Amino acid sequence: MSNLAHNLPLLRRRAGYTQEGLAEALGVSRQAVSKWESGLTLPEAATLLTLADLLSCTLDQLMREELAEDAFGVSDDDLSAEEEAWERSYGLYERYDQHTDQFALIALGVGLILAGVAALLFCYARLGETGLIVLPLLLCVAAAVFLFVYAGVGRENFMRQFPVIPDCRDGEEMAHAGRVFRLGLACSIAAIVADVALLVTLCVFFEGNERAQVLCGALFALVLALAVGTLVYLGITHEKYDLEAYAKEAAKLLRPGDDLDERIEARLEAALRRAAEAEDEEDGPWSGLIMLGATILFLLAGFLFDAWHPAWILFLVGALLCGVVENRKKSGKK
Repeated sequence: MSNLAHNLPLLRRRAGYTQEGLAEALGVSRQAVSKWESGLTLPEAATLLTLADLLSCTLDQLMREELAEDAFGVSDDDLSAEEEAWERSYGLYERYDQHTDQFALIALGVGLILAGVAALLFCYARLGETGLIVLPLLLCVAAAVFLFVYAGVGRENFMRQFPVIPDCRDGEEMAHAGRVFRLGLACSIAAIVADVALLVTLCVFFEGNERAQVLCGALFALVLALAVGTLVYLGITHEKYDLEAYAKEAAKLLRPGDDLDERIEARLEAALRRAAEAEDEEDGPWSGLIMLGATILFLLAGFLFDAWHPAWILFLVGALLCGVVENRKKSGKK
């Protein structure tokens, strides 16, 4: 068991180094030294030898022995104000880093929805036309909605509490994250293109075999779920390092100096004003929603019950409903 996290701050202060000064002497970032002292990471073997020379200690004193707090006449009270401020700032940045990892659960939610479509097609191929085949899709959608709400509310609460994050970004970590982002982005897009090509090839190969084609569609949706979920995850983790964009987004939620009740009333008035403007518009959203619903019902009837031909009447019903809505709107204005 290593005692580096406990011994390094004592030896560093005895040698008269701050975290920044020790980082410069070692040729590493200040964040790296902070992570060593927090127990998050360990230095490389070559760095340990240089570190022992700089601090005038042995490797046993640095790594194995558990040094007493007052062994060298230094304590936490000897921390400079600058170092204390840095440690507080870095602690907040680490909390922001952990929060971003939790917010990335949205990527899992996106993948679950597409995986639910794959499960729906798979169940249809195995069980045929029965209402039970929709159950896996509904469960996946329910889990995805939970993740969206949990992550979204947590994000908004965190932004309200910490609208500004101190810049403690590690250059080496950012460069590594950039390489991972580029590689992951290229692989995910290539996977989507290959997935489409595979679907087309399998559908041609199994032409005339409806069950096999449905299973091919399930495989396509499953691979698509992995690729799209990866894209969303990469986007969230990549944006983590854009602290300026985070501050701008947080500023929309929190205005320093404004009273909370006043902000709530202002948002309520804005919402009511937008609703009133929507009612005054001649072409409201109802027509679009009706036709969207008709399209969804048409696709469900076709895929689940193979009722493509009689289901087209849904579009006529939707058009009639749109006409009724528009007539009522015009008569109400008169």
